[in-house]
Amino acid sequence: MIVKIMLSWAIIFPILPTVVLIVIDYFKGVPIELTYYLPSFLGFAVGGILVGFVMYQVQKLR
Repeated sequence: MIVKIMLSWAIIFPILPTVVLIVIDYFKGVPIELTYYLPSFLGFAVGGILVGFVMYQVQKLR
């Protein structure tokens, strides 16, 4: 259970905001390029890893 929490923050958290950014840009008519969204995805991934680690430690303390 605890590992699922950490993995969900590290994998699912970065994907959802990146997909939202792509959809918003698609509706704006901005050309979709992978290299444009890669920095956003990697930034969210680092944040997800940090939050996942903190959530893992919090669950372990209980």
